[in-house]
Amino acid sequence: DTSDCLAGLTEEQLQCFEQLRKKVTEDASNDEFCTDRCLLRYLRARQWNVEQAWTMLQGTLQWRKEYQPEAITIEEIEEEAATGKMYISPYQDKSQRPIVVMRPGLDTTKDRVAKVKYLVWIVENAIKTMKPEENGVEKITLLIDFTGVGMSLAGVDNTKVSLEVLNILQNHYPERLGKALMVSPPWIFSAFWKVIKPLLDPVTQEKLVFVKDKKKDAAVVKDCIAEENLEQDFGGTSSWSYNFADWKAQHTTQPQ
Repeated sequence: DTSDCLAGLTEEQLQCFEQLRKKVTEDASNDEFCTDRCLLRYLRARQWNVEQAWTMLQGTLQWRKEYQPEAITIEEIEEEAATGKMYISPYQDKSQRPIVVMRPGLDTTKDRVAKVKYLVWIVENAIKTMKPEENGVEKITLLIDFTGVGMSLAGVDNTKVSLEVLNILQNHYPERLGKALMVSPPWIFSAFWKVIKPLLDPVTQEKLVFVKDKKKDAAVVKDCIAEENLEQDFGGTSSWSYNFADWKAQHTTQPQ
């Protein structure tokens, strides 16, 4: 795996990688988390500036120690999962990336802490499905359906949750977003977008694809996700749809 992900790096990038690896080793940091691929993601996120990448990585290690994303229990997020507002698709996109579907219009829960926890759980579990050593995939595709989203989207509570989530994703899951398909955004979205956009780095902004109309513009989504791997609701031919009872059965029988 090591030689595999380091192949194709320039001499300079390789030196940066070795410097960061040395810092991690000297610090006796979390080896399990600090894989070669992980270090490269942090270096890329900080344009190969070793000091900045190290500061960022230390921030994540500290956050993981406190937040303990791998210790989130099903009980803690069950109420969130029951809404059907966010789930991992059983399929992958055309680039073999896992697909996380978000339906903010179905968001009825009020607990801000649980909302954020559920998103972290989803991201952690989407990452677990990846096999980078086989296909090099380390990124997630987001399919966000804004159908049914009303005025509350730009409300204080939602904006707070969004900012917290954004902060976690940008600081602790760098280089994890492949593409975000924003389907049927309502007019109120522009107000929400004004708050969020300046906080996104330009690289992230480029990964966002706006799909104006779910039915009319289904072809845009199908550019990224094959028809047979796409739910019928998005214009695909797959008969699969999210079912909370199935989700619960799947996650309570398996050891976490």
